[in-house]
Amino acid sequence: MLLNWKPPFGKGTYTGKVFEYLGAQRPILSIPDNNGVIEELLRETNAGVVCGTKEEVKDILKKWYIYWEKYGFIPYEGKKEVVFHYTREKQTEKLSNILNTLVM
Repeated sequence: MLLNWKPPFGKGTYTGKVFEYLGAQRPILSIPDNNGVIEELLRETNAGVVCGTKEEVKDILKKWYIYWEKYGFIPYEGKKEVVFHYTREKQTEKLSNILNTLVM
């Protein structure tokens, strides 16, 4: 579970935990929905869902629980090739490239 800020706060802010959660390769449940960068990231990577209401939270938890009861796990459907771009190594490489262009 990734706790997000209520609108209008946090729309352009990534929490540090979101990248750790991506690395864990487990479905992410983000609450609440504020139509910000976290939602865009989860949509792009398909690594989780965003819920804006109690009913949505209840529905996804019930769905995941039923699946877990039947199969013993909750499926992770993240796009590994997209998630890879958000690893610490890849982000550090991007930062390094930016810094190199500034120095040269």
